[in-house]
Amino acid sequence: MHSGHVTGIEALLRWQHPDLGLIALTQFIPLAEENGLIVSIGRWVFNTALR
Repeated sequence: MHSGHVTGIEALLRWQHPDLGLIALTQFIPLAEENGLIVSIGRWVFNTALR
């Protein structure tokens, strides 16, 4: 904290579905893992958080 350097970040991911409303993280992360999408989602989250 005293140096002013970033030592970590945290991003909270939510999925607002147009018909189903807010989808819980516990519902879509396992599906993303099973379908091989988790790495792509992780990259998107990282890049979006840094923007």
